Amino acid sequence: NNGHTVKLRPIGEGRRAFVTGSAIHNRLYRFIEGHFHWRNAHKAGSEHAIDGEKYSMELHLVHQNVRYEHETDTNKIIAAPDAFLVMAIFYNETSDIEPSPVLDKFLHYFEKIITSQTSTMINETLRLDRFIPDPTRFYRYDGSYTTPACNEIVTWIVFPTVLDISPEQMKKFHELIKKRFPSVQDDKFGFYRHIQELGTRRIYAPEEMKSGTLARLSKAPIFVMLLFILLF
Repeated sequence: NNGHTVKLRPIGEGRRAFVTGSAIHNRLYRFIEGHFHWRNAHKAGSEHAIDGEKYSMELHLVHQNVRYEHETDTNKIIAAPDAFLVMAIFYNETSDIEPSPVLDKFLHYFEKIITSQTSTMINETLRLDRFIPDPTRFYRYDGSYTTPACNEIVTWIVFPTVLDISPEQMKKFHELIKKRFPSVQDDKFGFYRHIQELGTRRIYAPEEMKSGTLARLSKAPIFVMLLFILLF
């Protein structure tokens, strides 16, 4: 808990998780961290939207291009448009469902990081592929980080299939905001960036999604694209 989000970072063998495929020009990216974005409410805490609809929370799985793993010149990295890849996964708070077993693996550790600037070891095996809703359905675009300095060095993979999160699980995230900012009552307050203009960016999707749910896709190139998640 760094006071602005919750981060999951791998250690040991957990570092050996990679993503590649024609969707990202067969570049190889290594998983380096996962973090969440949400707001002080039960909905609309995501940083992306599909057809204008936002969701309760968004998980970002951050990967670094292995080409820059040993680069010591930070200026070269922040000038490389292919330096990082981020997978965006939506969660929507849903009543009358069983808690997500994937999230439950680490949510019960939140009581140990309720205070800002605290961390703990998770004695669980978290598989990267368990967080991916449907690896055959995704959108890709070139963009920036959503946190300062918002460098344009990110390839985004956005999965439109929305996962469920129970009210009890979502409450654990809300408690982190209340602990950090006890006097804040504004339900629009949270750890997320507001939607940005698409601008000149083009959005890509696999061939079978050419009639997908994203309205802007009608003006975007469509390619046959594959995405592979490798675990070693």
